[in-house]
Amino acid sequence: MRFCVPTGNFGDILAGYYCKKYFKFPLKLVIGSNSNDILPRFFETGSYSIQGAVVPTLSPSMDIQVSSNFERFVYDVVGNDAQKVAELLQNLKNLKSFEVSSAELEFSRENFSAYGINEDDTVCDLF
Repeated sequence: MRFCVPTGNFGDILAGYYCKKYFKFPLKLVIGSNSNDILPRFFETGSYSIQGAVVPTLSPSMDIQVSSNFERFVYDVVGNDAQKVAELLQNLKNLKSFEVSSAELEFSRENFSAYGINEDDTVCDLF
């Protein structure tokens, strides 16, 4: 089963990840984002970086720069190392970014794919 979840703060799709992890559900989890695309950029590059100000869009629940629930997934990404999570979040606070290793990025990609669309693609002309 594939679930595509419009995601800002990462909470709903994180619940899907936990179902996949703990109950062994065969889920493909796809993160949907808008122009504020911090999550798609992370899954593409392994760098979680704040770039400029939040852009107001037609999908305001995704108008965020930092996904508040993402650190819970990062905990799994770094092998349940709370100290490393704290260091990464400190880098985010001080340097506006953190990076994961190639192995950690691969783990992330095994669990999620992520895509962002711009405002023109958000609007669909049904009539």
